[in-house]
Amino acid sequence: MSDFDLNTPNPAPDADLPTPSPSDSLSPPILEMEAPPIENLSVAHLIGLLAVRPRATLRALGDLRDRSRDESVSDSFATSRISVPAPISAARTRSATAAQTASASASSTRAMAASLAVDGGQIRPLLAMCGALAITVIGGAYMLRKGVLRTESDIPVGLFVMIIGAFLFAVTQALTALGAAAMPRLPTLIEEPDRKLKNLDDFFGRYGLRLALIGTSAVFSGGAWLFTVNNTFTAVGVFCWLFSIFGWALALAPEIFPDAWLGRAVRALGSLPGRVLSFHVSWTLIALIGILIAGAYFRFSDLSSYPPDMTSDHVEKALDSQLIAEGARPVFLANNGGREVIQFYTLALLHNVLNVPINFDLLKILTGIEGLLGILAVWWLGREMIGAENPELGNLTGLIMAALLAFSYWDVLLSRLGLRIVLTPLATAILLIFFVRALRYNRRADFVRAGLALGIGLYTYQAMRMSPVFWVIGIILAIALRARSWLALRRYVLNFVALVIVAVAVFIPLGHYMSQFPNEFWARTTGRLFGEDSISVPDPATGATVTRAATTADRIDALKTNLGYLGSNMGRALFMFNWKGDTAWVSGAAASGAPQMNLLAGGLLFLGAGAWLVRMVRRRDPADWLIPFGLLVMLLPTALSLAYTIEVPSSTRASGAIPFAYLLAGFAAALIVQAGWSALRGSLPRLAVIGAVATLALLAASADHYTYFNDAIPQYRLSTLPHHQAGQILKGFMNSTGAPGNAFMIAYDFWWDHRALAIEADNIHWNNGIIRDNFVQRIVQMIQSNAGTPYAFRPDRQMLFFVNGIDQQTLDGLKAWLPNITIEKITSFAPQKDFMLVIAPPVGCDWLNQNVPGVDSPVCKGGS
Repeated sequence: MSDFDLNTPNPAPDADLPTPSPSDSLSPPILEMEAPPIENLSVAHLIGLLAVRPRATLRALGDLRDRSRDESVSDSFATSRISVPAPISAARTRSATAAQTASASASSTRAMAASLAVDGGQIRPLLAMCGALAITVIGGAYMLRKGVLRTESDIPVGLFVMIIGAFLFAVTQALTALGAAAMPRLPTLIEEPDRKLKNLDDFFGRYGLRLALIGTSAVFSGGAWLFTVNNTFTAVGVFCWLFSIFGWALALAPEIFPDAWLGRAVRALGSLPGRVLSFHVSWTLIALIGILIAGAYFRFSDLSSYPPDMTSDHVEKALDSQLIAEGARPVFLANNGGREVIQFYTLALLHNVLNVPINFDLLKILTGIEGLLGILAVWWLGREMIGAENPELGNLTGLIMAALLAFSYWDVLLSRLGLRIVLTPLATAILLIFFVRALRYNRRADFVRAGLALGIGLYTYQAMRMSPVFWVIGIILAIALRARSWLALRRYVLNFVALVIVAVAVFIPLGHYMSQFPNEFWARTTGRLFGEDSISVPDPATGATVTRAATTADRIDALKTNLGYLGSNMGRALFMFNWKGDTAWVSGAAASGAPQMNLLAGGLLFLGAGAWLVRMVRRRDPADWLIPFGLLVMLLPTALSLAYTIEVPSSTRASGAIPFAYLLAGFAAALIVQAGWSALRGSLPRLAVIGAVATLALLAASADHYTYFNDAIPQYRLSTLPHHQAGQILKGFMNSTGAPGNAFMIAYDFWWDHRALAIEADNIHWNNGIIRDNFVQRIVQMIQSNAGTPYAFRPDRQMLFFVNGIDQQTLDGLKAWLPNITIEKITSFAPQKDFMLVIAPPVGCDWLNQNVPGVDSPVCKGGS
């Protein structure tokens, strides 16, 4: 009983509760007011006191909560030692009943007070952070207040307001205990000294096997180079390539493959059913599942209509994937400006495994899946970046990053676009995860994993070619901030060399292609820096403008001229987050130039930048310092479009900046939510925190939904052509009264791509696109070339012609050639997109023999 004094009216607070700040002690306690004890107040009286004296009332409620907690412990301790009472009189019974009623009323009051508990010492930092967020959102809204009419003159005031908010947030993190707890100093790097070598035998005993493996891996890397020639993966080359990657990784970091890993994997697989049955459902898992469901809705709902039609980029992707599905094995795809191949091999795999046609829907399904993987990747990145010393904050940061990305207009645009660009934020996030570990802990295995991630990332999208730049920046930062001894310095350098070796080993096939075909490999990059391969110049003799090939001197002069645009390009790239984003319809962007991040996420980005600066100074963590540099580096692919400044900013080329931007925004949001959870400890205040977070998330998601589905897609819709509509007509014709060889598209300037019709009709090899000039003769030649193929002409089936609605010359020519035709105007999504269908009845064998000599149709021979 010595531990508890039941007569003490106000026991000491629990040790784990925060100590009131000095400023709080200046406030008069609530018990000094002329009012009954707070536990005897009615709810109405309590609400009145909250309105008149809020701080003192909340303080008293906190004290009451502490007393209630201690009294409940004391009561339970005392009760365990009370014997069964003897019979008592009725008067004593009535007295006990009244006491019990009063006790129940007091308990109810204490429960209500506990549900309203607020920590006065932490409420001011929370209010400051919320105020900072409101300020940045107001600043962002000011810059956007004129809508599509906004100009650069709207930036200074709004930017100044947002900087004030970021400064207030940074000061709060720097000067409060909350900020210090969220940003602990990075532990000192501990480097175990290497065991000294006694003699040469000791050296070979320790490193002999690894040296042999290095030599073998080098030989196989050479084989991968030699046998991957003429832009073709060969069986021998691929075997050498994969073995060399495995060998280099094992030789440089044996710990990456722990001893007996295969046995443990087998045992883990055997115990899988038991682990599934005992699976623990955590709130993190529930939240992550909800986030993925929301992300899936934004990426897959009404997928066939958003976006609705293919562009030439999609056509090229589908055709190249079909070639791979049919046996081609390219290392790099040189057409259409040059493209890396991972996406196309994945599409071919889906086509062959699922037995579905390669069409626009399949392209969008794959990028939607990759977008969902990107959501998981940024969650992992947030946990890894923040959670090393503060797991709860890291997990919260990752979840908020995932939630912001799930409905992000920017990432939804990329996920639904059907192009390989969405791989860039995914590959960048994974590379960052391993590189962050490497810079912080200087472990060889982390450097090797980062090298693997980078090497694979270079096969995804051209923007990833910038990532080696922040490699170099990262290792310089690590050496400057983290290497406090020659041993640490030596290990950083050797580990970085291991990273480079592994990345180069992965890059070898693509590197060989680059050495064989440098113009094709660098075509898109050099075009944006130096301009196109041909230029228009005045002819000295005639004065007329002529086109000639650009010389090296021309390209260098163009670069010198265009370098002046780099500063303004980078400024526009930086303002794409909060002021004006991509406007190119072909990217699926909004016509209004909506910022790539909504008002909430954009405001959080500024707050996160302020807090991150405090974190950088406080922790001296090279991984932290890498983030702002990495953000700038991954904006260079759009900023370096010097020859085509109209393309700046580009939501596609700048997509590698997504993980960096959402890390800063997610970190700021996590700090605010964690501060709210700490300051508002009662059940009702915490419900208010949850409600506020949910409300802001819904508002942000609604804004992003509107930006993509109601702002961006209408522009995309009006800029495309009705390939899907026409493709479905073609498909129906082939499967009913016609045949693949009986349908033709008569081309017109700046009109349809017959390959898109073929893809949308699920008959990707249909190739009956006819040039408009002398189209009758060209149709005859097409019928002749298709004889004996699946696209042979059938004289017993109808003929179908797609004709531009304003091409009267072609319509008159068809009437003269086939007098019995029927012409029907097809209404499309816009009057200027309408087109004509010309249908001719079966022409018969006699017509075929007279008009198309040399074609022996099986139908005319009695065949089927």
